[in-house]
Order: sequence, then structure tokens, then C-alpha cells
Amino acid sequence: MTDLIYFDTDCLSSFLWVGREFLLIRLYKDRIILSQQVYREIVRIPSLKIKVNQLIQSKEFTLSDFQVGSPEHILYTELTENPIKGRKIIGNGEASVICLAKCRDGIVGSNNFKDIWEYLDFYHLRHIATADILCEALENGLISLRESNTIWRDMRNKNIWLPEETFSDYLAKHKRN
Repeated sequence: MTDLIYFDTDCLSSFLWVGREFLLIRLYKDRIILSQQVYREIVRIPSLKIKVNQLIQSKEFTLSDFQVGSPEHILYTELTENPIKGRKIIGNGEASVICLAKCRDGIVGSNNFKDIWEYLDFYHLRHIATADILCEALENGLISLRESNTIWRDMRNKNIWLPEETFSDYLAKHKRN
């Protein structure tokens, strides 16, 4: 997989909060994209602002934006202000990554299933979440099962929502081949 990954605040910050952004860099070198909207959300938190700015400056993360009137902007406005009848308005960060991934054939990196699932499905977008990334890091030998469980615990201690109590529980429930 070499497509760009447009990270939402929740997924990206889950790794930043526990100091494990190196996993994203090792797995997705030159593919980590932050929209301007996600960037603005993250830099509201001083400790994350320092990390993100360093990662952008070192070219580990790339900022992306879209022009007024572009297909991305038109879709963004729809998702944040005037959705298709029966669909809900979503936040700026979520909307921006969906628009960028859809218009640029990328992947959405988000944990926010509740708010975005219908759009992922509607636009047939590929998606990864924190749990998927930890599975990939484990499969690639970047971390051990013990480390995975420690990272999972640390994320949960930072009030990051994860679907199971432990990473081992997640693996048992969602067997990956």
C-alpha cells in the first residue's frame, strides 16, 4: 500500500499522546498527510503543537490544503454545512480528511467511526484506525505483543477510546490473518 493517508485528529493524536509517533513514521514514511483543519485542531494543545511542528519541519508529516471552489472544498462545505438530506454535519477535521481522501484517492486514518462511517461507506473510502496501525506494527515486527498491550493501555489511560480493554483482547476478538 503506497497511497497517502489523511489522518484525522483522533487517530494521529492517539500516537502523539503516548510518544509512539515513530510507528506511524516507520509504517507510512512519506504518506502521512495532515489537513490544515486537523493541524489547527492538534496545535490547540501545546505539547502536541511542539511535536507536530517538529514532525512537519523534519518532513515526516506533510500539510495539505485545498482551494476555494475545488472539488475538495465543495465537498467539504457540503459535509460541514449542508449535507445531503438524511446525512449529518460532521466536524472540520473529519470532513477535511474525507474530502482529501475521496478527491485524491487516499486513505482515511480515523477512529471516529460514529461520525464518519456513513461517509466512508457512501464514498467507498479505504480506512485505517489506531487498532489497525498497532496490528500492522506488530505484524511488521516494529513492536512486540507486550509492547502493543502497553501502548494500548497507555492510550486508554489518556482517555483514547479503543474497542477492547487490551490489545490482546482486540486481537482475540478481531482475528487478523
